[in-house]
Amino acid sequence: MIAVHRALEEQYPNIDNTFTSTREYMLLQNLMQAVEAGEQEAFSDHLYQFDQMSKLDKWKTKMLLRVKDSIEEQGDDFS
Repeated sequence: MIAVHRALEEQYPNIDNTFTSTREYMLLQNLMQAVEAGEQEAFSDHLYQFDQMSKLDKWKTKMLLRVKDSIEEQGDDFS
């Protein structure tokens, strides 16, 4: 998660200074917060809302489902 924070706050804005005003940036921020909070439903909701305006391709969907499943596993481990 530290690497994700660093990428979103330092690396990506240095590459493109308009990145922080994009829908993609907001999606990544929201997904990161959902993962940190262990909120699988919030993660799904953010993806659904994004997908309604910009369709995600199969590869992105597959990778994001893996992340979603890892949230589920974290919740199971701590119960």
